Amino acid sequence: MNSFSASILRVERKDSLCLLELDASGIMLCMVLFDLDPSFCCNCRVNILFKETEVILSREPLPETTIINCFPATIRTIRAGQILADIGMHCAAGAVSGIISRKALDRLQFTENETVTVLIKADQLTLETVPENGERV
Repeated sequence: MNSFSASILRVERKDSLCLLELDASGIMLCMVLFDLDPSFCCNCRVNILFKETEVILSREPLPETTIINCFPATIRTIRAGQILADIGMHCAAGAVSGIISRKALDRLQFTENETVTVLIKADQLTLETVPENGERV
């Protein structure tokens, strides 16, 4: 599971639907969720969690898409299996990992030290509280 430390910058509510804007070390992210826990409010520290399988990678400049969360990362490691490949990267918010198909890796020919764009849909992020001592719950 990927985890970024972040601050909640803005919360927009409409009935039970919420849109949050977050700052993860300068990476601006948005997430959509239902029934926001009241402990998540503006200026509070959180951990943003997302699965490796929800990471989309791109090399090309991005066309207009509906995916709002995108940021640059540098590939550090590539572990290729027969079916899947684990791509270890580093970005401004820290380490990030993505799992892609081996077919995608063979087609795109990603290499270590290459800069790529990471994309994550707003509904694929999860929040976790950060306790007073800063350790993960």
